Amino acid sequence: MDTNPTLGGSATKQEPVGPGQRPELRVLPQRRSAHGLHHPWRALYDSRVRHPLTLISVLASLLYFVSEPWHPFPGSIVLKGLSVAPLAVLAWRSSLPGRDGLLLGCALAFGSLGDVLLDWNASLFPAGLGAFLIGHFFYIGLFWKNRPKPTRLAMWEIALLAGLALFASAMSLYLLPATGELAPAVVMYMGALMGMVASTVALQLPARWVVVGAVLFLFSDTVLAVSKFKSPVPGRELLVWPTYYVGQLLIAVGYLRAKTAGGLLNPHQRGIECDSTDT
Repeated sequence: MDTNPTLGGSATKQEPVGPGQRPELRVLPQRRSAHGLHHPWRALYDSRVRHPLTLISVLASLLYFVSEPWHPFPGSIVLKGLSVAPLAVLAWRSSLPGRDGLLLGCALAFGSLGDVLLDWNASLFPAGLGAFLIGHFFYIGLFWKNRPKPTRLAMWEIALLAGLALFASAMSLYLLPATGELAPAVVMYMGALMGMVASTVALQLPARWVVVGAVLFLFSDTVLAVSKFKSPVPGRELLVWPTYYVGQLLIAVGYLRAKTAGGLLNPHQRGIECDSTDT
């Protein structure tokens, strides 16, 4: 039996045929590791997301982080805005099906707007919160729209969702008394944030880095909220930005790669055999 690599890592084999019979070409299942599913960090280096816009995003984020001791300074808001905005453009320009690119791009764009508003002026905190809220609605719409139907959750996924519900309840009891007139907005935002994380679990991509990104986003916002409404969290400057940015990066890159590299859309990855005959 002769095998040849085709279809991005799949192999084909030609079945033996008798006289007068047409050859049957069978596509063998791809190895999941060929798509980085067993080694998810390869996704960040995949040619489908290795793009100048991704590089601009990562470099701007690093410069913003290392320059933190001098914030604010002329250009710091620009660096912050250039951290997530290029990922939004990358999503808009992607080959995601239907309106998925629009939804993902808008979620990232409103996140970038929220970043800028929070740094622009302390009085713009409610506006920044509103921008992030809208971004979460776009995320929820995208992930819920693309979830498997029917959705069957594993035990660890059910446990994670239960943990999120308990965490949201505990944080509400802890934070809300200190939020004053912002309490309604904070409650709405917390609900949207938890909904966004839960929707990534329901999405059930083969590589779970979108879920990891959402959890990092949740961690960053939790540290930020506790520091603002209760008492400063030790090491806040070293925790908030890296976890937030890496969270957004993993959500964007993880989703883009899963959907544009084949992922759930490629039947060969699920081991479906395809027959091809000569014409």
